[in-house]
Amino acid sequence: MSLLVILSLIFAISGEDRIREILILTGASSAEELDESVLERFEALESHPLAINFAPVSRLLSSGLFTAYQAASLQDYRTRCGDVLSVMELSLVDGFAGGIAEAMAPFVSFASRSAPGAPAKDTLIFHNDLIAKGSFRTGSRIGYGVKDRFSIGGRFECSAAYSPYGLRANATVYGRRRPWSLIAGDYNLRFGQGLSIWSGFSLSGIYGVSSLTKRPSGLSPSFSYSSPGSFRGLGASMGFARNDLTLFVATDSFRDISAGAAWSILFASGQAGVHVIGENVLRKPSVRVSADAAVSIRGWGLAGEVAVQALKGRCAGIITVSTPSFKGFKTGLRASVIPSGYSGKKNGEYGGALAAEYAGGRYVPVSGKEGFGSSEQRHKVVLSFEAASLPKSGDTSRARIKASAQYSFRLSSNFLIQSKVYTNLYTYQASRHGFRTELRSSFGKWSADARLEMVFSKRYGVLSYLEAGYTGKLAKGFFRVTGFAADVWADRVYAYERDIPGSFSAPAYYGRGVSLSAFGSCKFRIRRRFVLKAAIRGFLTMKKPVPWKAGLNVQGEFTF
Repeated sequence: MSLLVILSLIFAISGEDRIREILILTGASSAEELDESVLERFEALESHPLAINFAPVSRLLSSGLFTAYQAASLQDYRTRCGDVLSVMELSLVDGFAGGIAEAMAPFVSFASRSAPGAPAKDTLIFHNDLIAKGSFRTGSRIGYGVKDRFSIGGRFECSAAYSPYGLRANATVYGRRRPWSLIAGDYNLRFGQGLSIWSGFSLSGIYGVSSLTKRPSGLSPSFSYSSPGSFRGLGASMGFARNDLTLFVATDSFRDISAGAAWSILFASGQAGVHVIGENVLRKPSVRVSADAAVSIRGWGLAGEVAVQALKGRCAGIITVSTPSFKGFKTGLRASVIPSGYSGKKNGEYGGALAAEYAGGRYVPVSGKEGFGSSEQRHKVVLSFEAASLPKSGDTSRARIKASAQYSFRLSSNFLIQSKVYTNLYTYQASRHGFRTELRSSFGKWSADARLEMVFSKRYGVLSYLEAGYTGKLAKGFFRVTGFAADVWADRVYAYERDIPGSFSAPAYYGRGVSLSAFGSCKFRIRRRFVLKAAIRGFLTMKKPVPWKAGLNVQGEFTF
């Protein structure tokens, strides 16, 4: 216990993390729906923001921040009006309204060598990050990881990461005059709505209008310590006019080889494309072919994809429609048809989803924020409903219904109340229902959060925590006390906890007890920057004697 107190005092200097912005850009409703690879990508962008006035379209897309429509819109704006020099100017570019520009602000740079309205000029920015981390937990092996990432702004990137997952590395070259890229090593492929080619993390639920559609980033390097589902091999992308052609070959071993191609075209209001992938081409080959399109006209959005598993004759399709914002209201609808056995999945999905959002009331200043985006509307409501039949070979009774209602109330510049009620009904497992209420407060550099959540499945599970922190320029830290009670595993409660980059933590609380955690980050000037982050957690089970568990995660970052 004394160690916890000492650490909480040492790291009682804190700063606001970027979870809120990440949720807006990904469409998730809370941090519990995210994945460590997603947070790693955003943390890397926050450390070295993407210079959007120097990056080619291929680099904008591979960052995962921009849709193809947004990248094309930004390029068109820069051609006509010159570099984008502020968040306010970015918000005026088609495709970046509705809070998107403000959410992107921590992850992009508006650096420019051009006068306002003048054509853009090339520049080169050098960065090298060396990261080392270790984790120590009672009853577990010591964890470790080392990663180095080198980049020449918008032109060349290379990364090597070693951890218990093995060695992951890649090198990427981006075209200087033409939009092309070449990747050797570990990379991601994300096209269309994910029916034919989509690697890595993908949201599984509906949390708002933006989460109805996926954000394809095409061919992009993987910079994660652990990249589940990523490809390993060679990938190349070439842009000409408004067309883009991607070719790739990947293998986990010399026996299992995948290869494919993706072609897409950008036009004034959106994009369209055709994708082909062949898996296990040397034995038991499987071929998928798909076509997708996404358009946005006067605020109306339409996106869809149709795919065929050629050698098995199975077809799948997804279509989404979203409306423009009208007096604060916005809605979206998605329908999906995916037969069982498609793409190697045992379960099929025939269903639909509906989402509606409302933002209204007067704008309230947000404490600690300045300039554009420093105020929020008092009321925000998000409703979602999803129903699906999930047939499995020999079992057609599988079905689920999910519904949720979220309400955000900006009480004042210092206080924000967020509540969520949800129900998940299943025919093949225990259903889950619950509600969550959070109170977030900020007083300049100080902040405090509180949460109460209850889950009902077999019986009930309850969790509550209090967290406090202090914002500083050179350091940040948080201290949290959590109490929980869940006697049945089906009633477990998940709660996100801050952790070192690349170590996503959303533990499932089960049993009865108390958890204490401390998180801190300090920066020191060695060449450019040194960052040390540490966290510790302990659990005390009160129902029956169980050994107390503790953990410590440490990470150092050197930037030069």
